[in-house]
Amino acid sequence: MNPASAGLKPASWPPATSDKRGVMVTRTDSFETLCAREKIPFGAFVMFNFGIDIADPALRNRWPKVLNYYLRTLLKCTSLTPGGNYRFSGGETLYVPVAAAPPIVSRPREKKYDKQGLIEWFNTEMIPRRTEPAGTNIDRFRYFGEQSNPNGLCGAAANFVFDESPAMLDGVQVGFVLWQQGPLFTHIANIIVPTGFRVRRFERNSSNGVDDVTPDRYRTGSNDWPTVSQFTVLDLYFKKVQSLDAWWRSVAYLGSGTLTIDSTGQFMNDVD
Repeated sequence: MNPASAGLKPASWPPATSDKRGVMVTRTDSFETLCAREKIPFGAFVMFNFGIDIADPALRNRWPKVLNYYLRTLLKCTSLTPGGNYRFSGGETLYVPVAAAPPIVSRPREKKYDKQGLIEWFNTEMIPRRTEPAGTNIDRFRYFGEQSNPNGLCGAAANFVFDESPAMLDGVQVGFVLWQQGPLFTHIANIIVPTGFRVRRFERNSSNGVDDVTPDRYRTGSNDWPTVSQFTVLDLYFKKVQSLDAWWRSVAYLGSGTLTIDSTGQFMNDVD
């Protein structure tokens, strides 16, 4: 959405002040990592760079679309999230103040969500948005091809949760988890993972144990199965909140299969 459609003046780019410092963005950066590294609140960062006041109630449903517009037109981003939002491609430059803080509006700061806060958010704000039942009811077939829809099939529902997840998070992030058993049996939902978690892939073997089969180039940290099995899954399609181990057992129609856990959704398009 261009700023005029949202009732905003176009952003002056770069920010029209000499008291600024350029920050080079990497391909793995997000607004969260940039704000943490530069020690600046997300709202102040967006205000300084693009003149968007995310605390303005009138912009509640518009500012993400305006931010998308600026990512595409000013920063020339080309990478997309699974839900179709722009994200950093790497090499873009954003700015932070170096002398005086950018103007801060006197409104309450945006709430930060930890793991329990995300669970409460999912139960109170996401589950009520799904009015369609899950399962094999015939109406579900009209939703094939949906990219982001709380009433869509599991992939569209998971994309909706990812797109709508809070911007300010405390030590956690919302990712995706995909269960596969052959080419026909699959199910995807969202999962709460620690900040910095990238990808992990597990298979349940014939003795009902679990093997880590993550390709070496994706391994990050000591995310072993006993720890990862207790991550929380947010399944909008089935309107459930479960541990990962319980969720796997509930969706594994044939008793085993493979789990792919990814904080961005990109790994699932690039598995070995």
